[in-house]
Amino acid sequence: MSPCHIIFLFDYTGKVTGHFELNIPIKYITVDEKNKVIYGLSSSEEEDIIEFQY
Repeated sequence: MSPCHIIFLFDYTGKVTGHFELNIPIKYITVDEKNKVIYGLSSSEEEDIIEFQY
């Protein structure tokens, strides 16, 4: 899996509605919509869990 630093947002029809540019490349993500937090696993050797508020 290649790390990335851009997350694209899509609506239910597949249209791009926005994007986030992250300052730390991540490999995996999950989203907490209630608290508006994106959690990601960093691509560093330590694989830290990173939080991004949106």
